[in-house]
Amino acid sequence: VVSVDSMQIYRGMTIGTAAPTPEETEGGPHHMVAVAAPAENGALRITFDQNIRWRDTQLSLSDGDWGYPLLQDALADHVLMEIKIPGAMPLWLSCLLDEAAVFPTSFSKYGYCYKNYLFPDLEKKHTFGGKLYA
Repeated sequence: VVSVDSMQIYRGMTIGTAAPTPEETEGGPHHMVAVAAPAENGALRITFDQNIRWRDTQLSLSDGDWGYPLLQDALADHVLMEIKIPGAMPLWLSCLLDEAAVFPTSFSKYGYCYKNYLFPDLEKKHTFGGKLYA
């Protein structure tokens, strides 16, 4: 189980965060729970995106939930994890990603959409060398 709760990541924040109890964690390993001190690097941001789409017309979100999929074909059901860190990555996060075999790569959502806007006939597929990347 990987927690994506923005407060469960901090040690000592069990009240008000719905952090799992010791009994709840007995069913299997829980990651990203109580791994950082509250004063440690508050500028770290991790987001998970799914069903990412883009469009170049009707840009108001009130126009509906539609657009061209950013990840297509075999990658359509994948989740894109984005980590933003000012400075160095905390050691606990580096160890966690290494343990999960998640490796960094450079990928720009905006650049991908712009490229497809300029060159719509190019093949719109990603290859990641058979590895899981963040």
